[in-house]
Amino acid sequence: KEKSIVICLAASFNHIMKNIEELKKSRPKLMNKTKEEIENLYRSRAVCYVGSNLEISVENKKPEEVVEKILDFLEKIN
Repeated sequence: KEKSIVICLAASFNHIMKNIEELKKSRPKLMNKTKEEIENLYRSRAVCYVGSNLEISVENKKPEEVVEKILDFLEKIN
């Protein structure tokens, strides 16, 4: 982590589930999974982002807003 930057694009499980059918088309790990299996995957991956350098909630944000936050962060640390 000393030479890397970890940015977490965060969304609640409920938010993800609202978009799950569309996500399943492009996410092989989600295909043919039950809601419970997807929730277990969500929870198991959440621990990977604890201590990230930056966490941005993507809920109700346009992609441009998220990119702006990331660029602002990167500018501040350089």
